[in-house]
Amino acid sequence: MDDPAWLVPVALVLALCLVLGGGAVAGYFADVVLQVVSIPLLLAGLWRLRTDDPTQRSALLFCGGLVLVPLFQLIPLPPGLWTLLPWRGVSVTSLDLAGQDLGWRPMTVSPHATWLVLVSLIPPLAVFIAVLQLSHSDRRVLVLVVLALGIVASFVGLLQVALGPSGGVVDFGPTSPGEATGFFANRNHFAALLYVLLLFSSVWAIESTSSLQVGPTDKVDPAAFVRIVVCFTVVVVFLGAELMARSRAGLGLTIVALLGIAALASSTAQTTQGQQVRASRLIGAAVGLVVLFGAQFALYRAMERFATDPLGDARLVFARRTWDAAVAFLPFGSGLGTFVPVYQAFEKPPDALLDTYANRAHNDVLEVVLETGVAGVLLMVLFAVWLIRNLWRVWGTKEKLKGSDGLLARAASFALVLLAAHSLVDYPLRTTALMAITALACALLI
Repeated sequence: MDDPAWLVPVALVLALCLVLGGGAVAGYFADVVLQVVSIPLLLAGLWRLRTDDPTQRSALLFCGGLVLVPLFQLIPLPPGLWTLLPWRGVSVTSLDLAGQDLGWRPMTVSPHATWLVLVSLIPPLAVFIAVLQLSHSDRRVLVLVVLALGIVASFVGLLQVALGPSGGVVDFGPTSPGEATGFFANRNHFAALLYVLLLFSSVWAIESTSSLQVGPTDKVDPAAFVRIVVCFTVVVVFLGAELMARSRAGLGLTIVALLGIAALASSTAQTTQGQQVRASRLIGAAVGLVVLFGAQFALYRAMERFATDPLGDARLVFARRTWDAAVAFLPFGSGLGTFVPVYQAFEKPPDALLDTYANRAHNDVLEVVLETGVAGVLLMVLFAVWLIRNLWRVWGTKEKLKGSDGLLARAASFALVLLAAHSLVDYPLRTTALMAITALACALLI
């Protein structure tokens, strides 16, 4: 380790985020603990940061934009201004009926909810700024820590399924009792973590094949053979846990992740053609092994999920109503964290037949547009441009990083694409754990 005094607190905060940050509702006690613990790391990271790097400087400006949006929504406005905002007539009528003065009020519909979202940014920002200052070797160690926690979470998920709802294994949320959720309250978010870790673990799986020489006169190095077995066992564990999680989006994106792993194997500049073939064959063998042993139980459970009508889970209705609300609250949005009360105001009588409580839009792009308006659209476009530029850079032939560092950067870029795609049908980035993982992936690209 190049700087253990800095790596240890970064790893500790990231580990706590993964273990305690699996809830998707802001305001839990665990979230408060993570925010308090992350404050010293954030302050120390800002103190140590050097802004002479233009790439880091642009990333920090984007982080500043993320913080400014909720701060701007919390600025008190005089009655002459906030009453002109869209859909404020109900608030004005309620205050008049109660005989209260209009007074100064912020732009957000719910200041308390927006404050919760603002402080929820502390852990991912702390992780991002801290990882920026780690050396390449320390970043590799940090990813290994994350993989180790992912293995623990995978076995927790397997126990949750094996023992059932009353088996004594702690469930981290009431939404999926008896399901494989790991440290999360939602199996879809657990699945998101697994396909990201699958990409990260493939870096070491591919690298482990580079030291293996196979030929009629070659002697197999026992240490190299052990490394290969360990690395591909980790890949098998994550694939098996993904099947157990039974997330339709997670399984679909895992297939895409496997294609990305194949691209990673073929993009390694320091391997020979034979080593590329070995890596691809071993990855294929890992997939076949999981399907073979999971066909009788895990695969059957997964197919049960796909037997459910995807149009019957209310996502399309959620999307239509969220879009109606987003258009009504343009250009400033309703305020971060205000989806539930705003959505309820736009529900139609036929929506009651769904018998489903809308806690989220299940489409984070639409939800961000609703809550932040034009500012959120601009930030999403800027992030998309930044990600595309980095995809071109790390996958291009001019990338200077070689070996595991180059593979990690490529795996991180692919992980961000998968998380963005997942956000179109769910809300994985509303959890502190996956926000921290996303912050880690973004920092690995810089």
